[in-house]
Amino acid sequence: NFDIYLFAKNVDNEFELPFGANILRKKILAKEASGGACSNITWTDQTDNTTYLSGTNECIDMNYVWYSGKLWRITSIYSDGAMKLVTQNSITAIAFNENNKSSFYTNANNTSYMYKWLNEEFYETLYYGNKFIDNTKTWNATMTSSFSAKPSATTLVNSKAGLLNSFEVYNTARCVESADCTNSTISSGFIDIYQYLILLNSGDSTSVWAVMTGGTGAFSSNSKFSVRPAIYLKGNVEFTGNGTINNPFKVVGDKSTGKTNELINTRISGEYIKLKSGSNEKVYRIVNIEDNKTKIVAINYINNGETRYFATGSSDTMWGEGTTTDSDTWYTYLNGTYYTNLVNTYGNLFDTSTYYLGTSGLNYKLGVCANTTSGNTKVCDKTTNKKTLKIGLLRYGEMFAAQRHETTSVGMWYINRYTSSYIWGASQVGNSIYSGPNGPGAARETLHLKDTVKIVSGTGTENDPYVVGL
Repeated sequence: NFDIYLFAKNVDNEFELPFGANILRKKILAKEASGGACSNITWTDQTDNTTYLSGTNECIDMNYVWYSGKLWRITSIYSDGAMKLVTQNSITAIAFNENNKSSFYTNANNTSYMYKWLNEEFYETLYYGNKFIDNTKTWNATMTSSFSAKPSATTLVNSKAGLLNSFEVYNTARCVESADCTNSTISSGFIDIYQYLILLNSGDSTSVWAVMTGGTGAFSSNSKFSVRPAIYLKGNVEFTGNGTINNPFKVVGDKSTGKTNELINTRISGEYIKLKSGSNEKVYRIVNIEDNKTKIVAINYINNGETRYFATGSSDTMWGEGTTTDSDTWYTYLNGTYYTNLVNTYGNLFDTSTYYLGTSGLNYKLGVCANTTSGNTKVCDKTTNKKTLKIGLLRYGEMFAAQRHETTSVGMWYINRYTSSYIWGASQVGNSIYSGPNGPGAARETLHLKDTVKIVSGTGTENDPYVVGL
């Protein structure tokens, strides 16, 4: 029986599954033994002995992992003990590829925007990725006309990071309201966070599968839906913690928690920080480290009812140019009154830094790069469209740009343009959209902390952010 063998050792000591998978599987069996609605929360594919976690959030409450500044969910366990993880929340929202190009990867000269972003932007934010992530496994991006059908193994891609495919998403909910795991209610499964979520494989030659708000469908490959990256965690990792959302598994050997008086610019993308002064506090997330400065983005939209314009005229489409003296623009407000209030409240923790404002179209790389011939955004020729600012916004395709925001009735601005006349932004469900600059929109500000800012307290998680100071 695979359920028992999964964490059993044979008498000849020839095979023993690693510690991480053992702990998770024992917790699954204990949950199933409790009976009731959670008595059957796994489905095993007998063709390859892959076990999928399948159920509601109430039942699948033991598969949370905190690794490299991000919260993940384990979706499946492989026969060698490796586990597939997907981020709990959307990280960005970009087009999968150009219109009518649904392939994830064909060759080095024919790669999708998604493949490039996962391998060139996301993967490098992961701590010791080569140590913990199994890059020998392939990603099944095979086309299938049925969301629930297992894709054939004809399009297997080597990639450091990937996305879930349609069959994998189907399996995360196939046991919901189905005792024999033969029916999937996607909207009730633990994977659905009620966003439009792009998946790995195509529905036909021009479209890719996606999870909608409560359903599924095939959409044009240039749809700019939320992205939740996935990885294969190696079978020899060890866990601490108990796998719950409040005490997730932690990978032994992951970057250790920051200590008091440690510089915040030694930390990693994804960790949380808090500005605090008396009863005033504001939470941010680390985007990355730039020139020893820590770039951070606010977790919440500015919550004083502000829905300012990006610019006041249709031609004022470069951030910070045109009629910027108008107080109705975000540029003027953030770099004036708002910045002054931050410094007065929390101290002079902030530094100016460079923001890239390139017109990107669907290619997220052009928001930074003057061209894309280098194949890597970190070493590309930087665009001449850049400014030194106190406060800015995230770019299209930048880390943590996608976020659901039901608290405002309008979209959220990004800092760069889709075309010379349209500005990138995010919809209420986290998809990237574009619109004219003289309409109302919300904002989540970005700032850069000085290279002298230190940790005062906290552990860097969402529930316990680092409190910082000089």
